[in-house]
Amino acid sequence: MKILHIVENLHRGAVETWLVRMFEESCELRPADEWTFYCALGESGRHDERVRKLGGRIIYSPVPFGRTMSFLRALRQTLKDGRFDILHCHHDLLSGFYLLAALGLPIRQRVVHVHNTDEALPTSSKFKHWILKEPLRKTCLGLSGKVVGISTHTLETFLHGRKQRNGRDEVLYYGCDFSAGLRERLDSTLLKNNLGFPADTRIVLFVGRLDPVKNPIGALNIFAALYRRRNDVACLFAGEGNLANGILEQAKRLGLSNRVRLLGWYETPSALMQACDLFLFPRLENNVEGFGLTVLEAQAAGLPVLTSYGVSEEVLVFPERCRQIPITESPEVWAAAADELLETTRPSHQNIFLALQDTPFSREAGARNLLALYEAN
Repeated sequence: MKILHIVENLHRGAVETWLVRMFEESCELRPADEWTFYCALGESGRHDERVRKLGGRIIYSPVPFGRTMSFLRALRQTLKDGRFDILHCHHDLLSGFYLLAALGLPIRQRVVHVHNTDEALPTSSKFKHWILKEPLRKTCLGLSGKVVGISTHTLETFLHGRKQRNGRDEVLYYGCDFSAGLRERLDSTLLKNNLGFPADTRIVLFVGRLDPVKNPIGALNIFAALYRRRNDVACLFAGEGNLANGILEQAKRLGLSNRVRLLGWYETPSALMQACDLFLFPRLENNVEGFGLTVLEAQAAGLPVLTSYGVSEEVLVFPERCRQIPITESPEVWAAAADELLETTRPSHQNIFLALQDTPFSREAGARNLLALYEAN
């Protein structure tokens, strides 16, 4: 099969990182398939060389999406020239434009993949967003062969009250490489020493964009309440965003500057997670996380997880080591749960790996289920 994936670019995005991982696995399962990645941003990314080494092809859009008609004409020409069997669009509502570019072309399967629940569009105009949202949704539903959500919640949000269509609307969970927990290690004592913490410090970790919806300030307030209960804890924030300075200022006001560190973008979160003791993720609940990949990765690293109902319970594989608390509860309630979770026994990496391999979240299951989409009529 000749498959065209439309993505932003093959850089740091969770979608693209997952997709490249699926490409690697698919090369083993179906080596004769040809994968092409159409980068809508027209920019190179950190995964480009990795894809090319595996035999994948990368096409950079010659036209920015802001010139919409020219962008779509260029995409249509690529689709004509490539004679693709599969068109796989990864841009939620925006995928409707890509389907319009493919009208009338002999493409066997058209897939709209929904990765987010925020239903964003590349416009700052609320009016344009309001005008375009429902027509694009109807285009996606009408012109695609399949609509795929990364979780039940994500799919239901995209369908927007419509009944799920048998054989057309499906859930496809991300396939994760859980063996990273066996390969990538970061010594906890070394990490604490480098950050200036005593060796007996228990580390609370937040991983995600430092923006309001992820609620890192809320995480800091929860940590402050936890520190009032026990003074052997520290808090790390791994991520980038416009709240970075606000976190530092709030930590200073709370007298916690010596117990809070901002690490910025972290290339190997799995290794960092293994050196920590608790994963804290109090995401706001007005917009539930599409999948919650970092929550799954934290469990794979052996961390107990404390999260809000802004994360779907589908991703909580080890419920005995996970707690969900309403975001409306006080920091003190969250802190009590954090204190309790810090005392849970950490399972071995081997036991975690074996348990996760039997879930639909494994790398192998993810790739098999992805390829099954293309086989279906």
